[in-house]
Amino acid sequence: MMPQKKSVEEVVNADLEIEEHIHLQKTGWVAQRIGLCIMLVFVLLALLGLFGDGILSKRTTVIKDVTLEYERFYRHEGTMELKIEVAGNNTTGVDVAFPVDYLKHFEIRSILPEPKGNRIENGNVHYHFDASGPTNITYYFVPREVGAIAGAIEVNDAIFSVNHFIYP
Repeated sequence: MMPQKKSVEEVVNADLEIEEHIHLQKTGWVAQRIGLCIMLVFVLLALLGLFGDGILSKRTTVIKDVTLEYERFYRHEGTMELKIEVAGNNTTGVDVAFPVDYLKHFEIRSILPEPKGNRIENGNVHYHFDASGPTNITYYFVPREVGAIAGAIEVNDAIFSVNHFIYP
């Protein structure tokens, strides 16, 4: 016959004249476990990229022969990459257009390779790259504001919808 497991109340030595609030102790243990579980969930989400740089954050969109890759979640004042890959033969080069309202939320640190020219037309900033053959273009942005940012990027007549959430 196995000995029965004693509860916490049965084990307590009641020789001292102190009020014992065993039910509060049990409640504290439950709250501790819940808090630990919540912390583990946050750590897992961070590892997966919910707060930037991970599989939950990275977005890749392909339209025609153009691939756009960007981070959906990022941190304020961190340097963020927006990559554009144009496959195939480009006889007229590559034209990338950003709405002026979208660019107001970012500081452009650098563009690789450097564009051959840029212009503002119909509320969009156009960057032109001389390219023949497959082309890779990388923009390095620094978010100026916190919160949701949405825009549309046009690359050689392919329009990409882009959404970011910038954490403080």
